[in-house]
This record gives sequence, structure tokens and C-alpha cells, in this order.
Amino acid sequence: MNTSNIKGVVFFDLDGTLLNDKSKIEPEVAEATEKLKKNNILPVICTGRSPHEIIHTQEMTNIDTVITLNGSLVKNNSEIIYQRIIPTDLCKNVIEMADSFEEAVAMYNNQTIRRTNLDTNAIIQTHKFIAEPIPEVDSTFYQDNDINMMVIYSIDKENEYNVKFSSSLKFYKTGTFSIDCVMKEESKKNGIINLLKNLNLTNVPTYAFGDGPNDIEMLNYVDHSVVMGNARKDIFQYGEYITTKNTNHGIVNGLKHYNLI
Repeated sequence: MNTSNIKGVVFFDLDGTLLNDKSKIEPEVAEATEKLKKNNILPVICTGRSPHEIIHTQEMTNIDTVITLNGSLVKNNSEIIYQRIIPTDLCKNVIEMADSFEEAVAMYNNQTIRRTNLDTNAIIQTHKFIAEPIPEVDSTFYQDNDINMMVIYSIDKENEYNVKFSSSLKFYKTGTFSIDCVMKEESKKNGIINLLKNLNLTNVPTYAFGDGPNDIEMLNYVDHSVVMGNARKDIFQYGEYITTKNTNHGIVNGLKHYNLI
């Protein structure tokens, strides 16, 4: 998409937002993203998922620009335009703490995902919910590979990790059984800032659709924020507009509200 003609940018969270309750793209959503492009509005996937987890979604929606791993990896037409790496020693320390709680950890980068060797109910339930296979085991993967994000498969230890690593890392409770971990400065908001700067789109109107805690900074940053009707009740306060549920035409209704399609 030719960025010189862009009249606006719309950022979409995936789970609970652009995707339905079975982690699939509805035909009407695919049609809506195509209409956005025809109207010179740039659609952008903005997610905690990794690039290789969203390939099918990109194909279904024809979206080429993505902010992944909670802002730690930004790509436009397959080109990495921004990324942040978690230092090896921090990866090691997080994994050691997770081991002490008997919790598994997954390590993400642009190419793949690997995990520590604990088989827990939390890891099974998390990947069942997002309809993705459980990652292969390689507990030392972080030693020889760049890591943009980690996921700790934990039910109730978010506070303990935040206290331990408050000076360097940020933790998002993104699911019943999972906590996303990125460098402290990273967020979907920071990913958006880097994307707009790199594509010279800092002067066009921005919109965002989201439903969860890791969407808050994004919703607060853009010009117009849309919260899904299925969001947690405490997220509603961050929406300029509350649309219907993701399973009840929420994306289409939100885009129509702002006359984007």
C-alpha cells in the first residue's frame, strides 16, 4: 500500500477483537479491511502474538503491516522496521524464577517460538484457547537466539514477577494462564510510535480497536479509541466509542461509526 496516499491508520488487536471466539477471521471482517485499503486507510495488526502465529490472519485480511509481540517487533511488508531484544541475562533470570514456581516459559522472536521443558496445564490451556500448537522444547534457546518476548504460563504470579523485575521488564496478564513479558519501555503504544515515525505517518488520524489490559496504552495514545463490547468491564473506560462484541459485528460497527468504511 502506497503510504504517501494514506488518510488514516487503524490498529487492531487480534484475540477478542479482530478474531472471533474461535480465533478465526469472519468474512465480513476480511471485507472490511479490504474496504479500508480502498479508502486509503492503512489497517495494522497490533498484537501480543508473534509474526509466525498471524500469517494466516494476514492472508485472510490482506494486512501487510504488523506490530507484534506487544510492540517489540514491527514489520511492514515483511521488513523489520523496529525491534527490541531482551538481554540474555534477563531471560535467564526470568526462566529461573519460573522454574522455582514450576511454571513453563516460552521464548519468542521473528522466526520461531521455543519453550522450557515443563509440561503444565497452563501451557496446554493457553494454546488451546488461541488455537495454536504448543511450542517445541528448547530450554536454552535464549542463549544463542534473539528473544523479543517471553510468555510465562502462570495463573497468579504476575505481581511476583513485576516486583522482582520492576526496573527492567514489563508483564501483561493477557489470559487466565499466561503473562506476556517484554522490556519495560515496550508496549503496543511504543510499537505504534515507531511505526508512524518510520512510515512518515505522524500527521494522519489514528484509530485503535482493543479489548484487554495490553491494549490500554494503545487506546490511550491514538486519536480515536474503540473498545469491544466483549472487553473486560474495566477496559470500557478507555474507549471513546464502545462497539458491539467481536462476535456481533463489532469491527464493522466500529469502523462505520467513524465513517471509515
